[in-house]
Amino acid sequence: MIYKSFGDLLRQAARRNGEKSAFIVKKKEEKSVKYINISYKKFYDDVRALGKVFDEKGYKDKRIAVIGKNCYEWILSLLAVSYIGAVAVPLDKGLSETEIMEQMDRINADTLIFDKDYSEIAKRNTGRENICFNADEGFENIDDLLEKGYKKGILPEMDSDADKLALLLFTSGTTSKSKIVMLSQ
Repeated sequence: MIYKSFGDLLRQAARRNGEKSAFIVKKKEEKSVKYINISYKKFYDDVRALGKVFDEKGYKDKRIAVIGKNCYEWILSLLAVSYIGAVAVPLDKGLSETEIMEQMDRINADTLIFDKDYSEIAKRNTGRENICFNADEGFENIDDLLEKGYKKGILPEMDSDADKLALLLFTSGTTSKSKIVMLSQ
C-alpha cells in the first residue's frame, strides 16, 4: 500500500486496526508496574490532539528537535510535529551536551522536546521553547499538552505536502563533522 504522508499512514492504520494495540506502554507506579494498551485509533487521535497544541503554538514550518529514550512520547511527538507540517529533528540520545547544543544551533531549532534525562540541557537551552516528555518541574509536558489538545478539539484529518521538508537527520560523522540529511515524507 502506498501512503501520501505520515497523516495518511496513521489514518489508514487507525481505520484498518481500530482498537487493536499499537503500543503497550509500561508505567511504573510506587510499588507496581502497570501496562497500558494504546490502540491505533487512540494513537492517531493523540497525534492530532498534540498536533492541535503544536499548531496553536505556531510550530508549522518550524524546526522541532526531539531527544530521549525509545518511548511512546518520542514517536508521538515526532509524528505530531510532522502532522502539522513542521520539521522534525530527531537527535541521537548518545550525544554529549556540547554536541546536542551544537546540532540544535546548526539546524536553528525553535523547540526541544525531551526526556527528563535531558532536563539539565533544557535548563541551559535558553532562547528556545522546551517541552518534557514527562512531568518535570519547570517544563510543559506531553501529558498536559495532550489533555489541552483534547479539550480544544483534535485536528481534523489532513495530509501535509509529502514533497515538503519533513525531517532533518544527522549522519554519524565518521569521517568528519556530521552532515545534515533533508528528507520529505
